[in-house]
Amino acid sequence: YETLRARLDDLYDAFGEDRVLFGSDYPNSYGVATIAEEVGLMKRFFSAKSRESAEKYFWKNAMRIYKLKPT
Repeated sequence: YETLRARLDDLYDAFGEDRVLFGSDYPNSYGVATIAEEVGLMKRFFSAKSRESAEKYFWKNAMRIYKLKPT
């Protein structure tokens, strides 16, 4: 995790909290990590950040970017 965390920190710092959102490379990543493992890894990464940053990453940015309306 520590090696990956450094890379995630670099990407997060480069793009900022308003320009990142959750995604996966499924099914291409199948066999490398499960969706549950990927989500867990990102939850761990965002546990060191604010709740607002995590919410932006996991859903708020997608809502804004794709112009989705809450149901």
